[in-house]
Amino acid sequence: MTFKNKDELVTSLHNACLKKDFILAKVVSHFYNAAKTYNKVEFYDHFNQIRDMVPKAAEHLESVGFHRWSRAFFSGNRYNIMTSNIAESVNAMFEVEREFSIIDLFDEINMRFAKLFHKRRMELVNSPNIFVPSMEKQISKNINLGNKLLAHQIANYKFSINGHGDVATVDLQRIMCTCRVFDLDKIPCPHAMTTLLSQYSAHFGNQIYEYSSSYYSVEKYIIAYCEKINLVPPEDSWIVPLEMLEREIPPPYVDPSKSGRRRTKRRRGVGESFPTRKNKCSICKNIGHKRTTCPVRNAP
Repeated sequence: MTFKNKDELVTSLHNACLKKDFILAKVVSHFYNAAKTYNKVEFYDHFNQIRDMVPKAAEHLESVGFHRWSRAFFSGNRYNIMTSNIAESVNAMFEVEREFSIIDLFDEINMRFAKLFHKRRMELVNSPNIFVPSMEKQISKNINLGNKLLAHQIANYKFSINGHGDVATVDLQRIMCTCRVFDLDKIPCPHAMTTLLSQYSAHFGNQIYEYSSSYYSVEKYIIAYCEKINLVPPEDSWIVPLEMLEREIPPPYVDPSKSGRRRTKRRRGVGESFPTRKNKCSICKNIGHKRTTCPVRNAP
């Protein structure tokens, strides 16, 4: 998605037309499924459900543009990632530290990321795998699913894959599959796994990595965290330009109309609900009331 986060578009939907919670929950479910699906046929299945339930929501999503929020219509590379707002992740990491003074906050951010980079760098520095564990697991899953499919060669490097009532076409030369998982995730889907086995047989295992993105490799992962984050030196050793020392910095503006304690907890997203605890009666063991109001106990 190209919105700052997923809740932003859901909020936009809500402001456009969604007013009842039960309708909103169903529409949001179909919206997420439509956003994450690879196939345009499946996309329209979910989108038409939205159109039937709330036509104004469908109009709003069409005006936004499918390519902005749907993986099926996105023209670039996804690598199985639906982008979200990084600020939410950082805020969750520093929920307590956000109340520190600015210097202490930056020291904590520096220290936390230095530890995080070192930890992730050392996790795979001696790994015997070619790809990171999550992708090795996905490869094994796709191989197992591919073993249940049948491949039929229709041209050089082009195969028709059949199985479970589904038909797909894989083009190894263009690194594409009609299911579009191979195209967007940059790793062989089950259809492509069957194709590679049929095409290369004895060298099947090595070819999997040849037809996958190198960004999934352990080597690339380690390089991403190779930079060392050094701690901030003591303030006595800082060299600050004279113009910076003489500069007067005014206090931050405070809106007098916004009184009360500043909110520190994350706002609940539109359509998001947290589980509520329900009472369980110790007499009849039913949920929804407690022993003092139990109908069994209070029965005449």
